[in-house]
Amino acid sequence: MAEWGWTYAKGRDLSRRLSKITETTRERTQSLHDAVYSGAFIAVVSPLMYAACGARDAKEIAIGTATAIGFGMANGAPIGYAVDMFRDLTGLKRCERPSYPDLLRRQSSRTKKGLAVLLTAGAIVLTTGIYSLTPNKQDNGCNAPVPQQVIESQER
Repeated sequence: MAEWGWTYAKGRDLSRRLSKITETTRERTQSLHDAVYSGAFIAVVSPLMYAACGARDAKEIAIGTATAIGFGMANGAPIGYAVDMFRDLTGLKRCERPSYPDLLRRQSSRTKKGLAVLLTAGAIVLTTGIYSLTPNKQDNGCNAPVPQQVIESQER
């Protein structure tokens, strides 16, 4: 699923260029763009994911997609900020957002990369902890067993 993250980031870059949003654009405008972009991205990706999991009920797909769009729009601003921050911390692109702390901006490349590693490791540990505390009790259909064809013998 790593390709979805790459696709999200590249699409966001294109959308920002087309919308004439730069790193120095007002924070509120950047956040609004990220919320709308996230919702639009999910509107495209979510039905594909439902179809890949075997969902065929149009109403179920529509409700799930609408819910996902809502969550995506609510998370769009923090996700966009995180993309810009991690690009700066990893040295891919300097972050010039008005709300980006000068304390981070002034750090050396080595310190920034160390912080990126620490944040990534922390996210992995936190995610692992959450998954270990919440067992998956409900099958969502993606892991359903494949039906086997049974051939009956003609002998009696």
